[in-house]
Amino acid sequence: MTIRALTDDDIKAAARAAAEQHIPVREANDYCLGSDNWNTFNEAYRAREAQLHMQRQELAEAA
Repeated sequence: MTIRALTDDDIKAAARAAAEQHIPVREANDYCLGSDNWNTFNEAYRAREAQLHMQRQELAEAA
């Protein structure tokens, strides 16, 4: 088995999945506060959270 470092894409995918499952960002983001990985996770989480919010608004307006 090969062990590899996480890529930004891995971190972003985890962040999006956490947002979709409504896991609070403070619980989901294990990276060292202020690190590049922490920032990558937070940015991806917040972006997906905003996207989900917009989708819910559009569905509510369409109903």
